Amino acid sequence: MNKIVKQSIYLTCIGFVVFASSYLLSYQFFAAQLYDTSLVQLGLYAETLKSKLFELRPLNKILSDHPTIRTALENTHNNDLLNATNKILLKNRNIAVASEVYLLDKDGLTIAASNAGSEGSFVGNNYSYRPYFIQAISGLSGQFYALGTRSNLRGYYFSEPIFKGQEIIGVLVLKVAIDKLENIIKNTDQKLMILDEFGVVFLSNQPEFLYQKTRLLTKDEQENITETRRYNDKQLGNLSMSPLNQFFRSNIVQLFDADGRENYIKASLPIAIIGWDITSLTDEKRAITPSIIIGLVAGLLSIFMYFLLVSIRSRRRLQAEQMEFKNKQAAELERRVEERSAELKQVQDDLVQTAKLAALGQMSAAISHELSQPLTSITNYIENAKLYLSKQEFNKVEQNIGYIAKLSDKMTAIIHHIKIFASKRPTEINRVSINKVIEETVWFMQSRFQRREVRLEISLPDEDVYIWANNVRIEQVVMNLISNALESMQKSTIKILNIELSYNDDLATIIIRDTGEGIDEQSIEAIFKPFYTTKEDEQGMGIGLSISRSIIEEYDGILEAFNRPSGGARFEIKLPISRD
Repeated sequence: MNKIVKQSIYLTCIGFVVFASSYLLSYQFFAAQLYDTSLVQLGLYAETLKSKLFELRPLNKILSDHPTIRTALENTHNNDLLNATNKILLKNRNIAVASEVYLLDKDGLTIAASNAGSEGSFVGNNYSYRPYFIQAISGLSGQFYALGTRSNLRGYYFSEPIFKGQEIIGVLVLKVAIDKLENIIKNTDQKLMILDEFGVVFLSNQPEFLYQKTRLLTKDEQENITETRRYNDKQLGNLSMSPLNQFFRSNIVQLFDADGRENYIKASLPIAIIGWDITSLTDEKRAITPSIIIGLVAGLLSIFMYFLLVSIRSRRRLQAEQMEFKNKQAAELERRVEERSAELKQVQDDLVQTAKLAALGQMSAAISHELSQPLTSITNYIENAKLYLSKQEFNKVEQNIGYIAKLSDKMTAIIHHIKIFASKRPTEINRVSINKVIEETVWFMQSRFQRREVRLEISLPDEDVYIWANNVRIEQVVMNLISNALESMQKSTIKILNIELSYNDDLATIIIRDTGEGIDEQSIEAIFKPFYTTKEDEQGMGIGLSISRSIIEEYDGILEAFNRPSGGARFEIKLPISRD
């Protein structure tokens, strides 16, 4: 199986899993949201229905206490009194916009009604079988839903007992037509229905749902409906609705009709006091459609992310390979640089050593002169000591030996400085006193100052100024700059060499000034380049300004050259101070 086929299978599996999981999660979210929203809406519908339904109930209580109505019940054969009662009931019906108001005697016979004299009048009808009469004749306020036996219109009945003392002599009934209540639930895309306590739909925004049973009725329930003539002669049908029992699809029902079957999200809420249930059916597609869209987007996004991750991984692998190759190249280059640096360092050290030896050669006459004087004196003191010894003048012998010792110490110091200068020391870094470096260098070169008749001016701080460096290498830089200054003052009439050391919190600064020829302005930077020289003879430049600058930079310092306004050159060395 090649790589492309494997990736196709991976992509298909990933896309399907992401689509399925996203679809299920989204479906549960949207279905739950629709269910919760339906419950809120049902609560609002229920409150509105109760408000509209019960707003006329107080009228029935008031009329039950009307003296004319009570008198009519006591004189059921007085036609004038009954006609007056009919007019009172009609007037109140018109004012309250009720459906009908009628008066029953204690046997359930209608003796007066708001529709008396009209076709379909309730007068003369007996309603003792109705639950609202049974409730009221028992002394309770009654209420009942049913179809009118005469009008065949849906109505909700409120009944109130009429008392004469402690005796119930009749019942006043107020009928509220509920057909207009359907307007409350019409303007919605949901299927809404209101069920009685037996699960029969008697109010709905779907005409085909009316008088349909939503469940099987027991024998007692069927007999109750027949005896109370709740639905008169209406034949009750069956609403083909069954619940779906799936673990992720709760509250879902299937509704069967002539066009097939559809799935709905069912939400139900009981209407308190009345004993009804209000139910909504929301098309399940409202949860399915956005869930499919989200699932597809998630699936496509997962495939895109897979490609992106594969691309990033491939790029990182390529970058890692390139980095590894670069690291190998860098390591090889670093190795070569280290080798070359070591070679250059060795060459630099060799140049320093050569320069030192060359300087020793140039100063050999002065060194010979320095040593020859004490040697001659020592010879004379030895001869004198022999003479004093022969004369047994021991105190004078001892005095001459003391002179010889002092001269030997002087020669030892001269030879010590020569040995230090000529030795090829290691280049370890130590804490170095710049004061001592300048003093040692000046002492070593004092014979050259005398021979060239150069006046030396030195300005050093009282306390030692320390840096981190190799003292021999710093000495060679200072000596090279002093040697260059001496060379530049060969033709000068005024020969002054000024050496100044100053410092601040961060830097130590060595300034060497001369009264020589100065530096050509165009050559100020060129003098620090390797093999650059302005000398006409074949003499070298000591360790060279190029090597001097590289030594100073090795210790994080700066070496710069300037021309003095009054004539001559000025070299400045700046090095970081050591506070340890």
